[in-house]
Amino acid sequence: MKDSISSEWVCKDVITDMNKYYINGINIWDSKWIYTGEYVTVVDPSYNQKYTAQVLNIIKNENEIKFLAVEFSSNVWGIYLMHNKTI
Repeated sequence: MKDSISSEWVCKDVITDMNKYYINGINIWDSKWIYTGEYVTVVDPSYNQKYTAQVLNIIKNENEIKFLAVEFSSNVWGIYLMHNKTI
């Protein structure tokens, strides 16, 4: 696991559990998450708390989406994307 905070990943949104959230037109909650085994450390944008999260993939319709879903508290998730990616 990485100890240093990744600058490659940016928190794009904070959402509550099961609220629809689309990345490239795909709702992340409707798709199977593939755990990559790659870990990064990121920071909660509101409280500066560090989290180590596993990079997730969704493969759908020949598209691959990489993201982080960090549970900040019960049913509250931070969604992180690579710095140069858009939603």
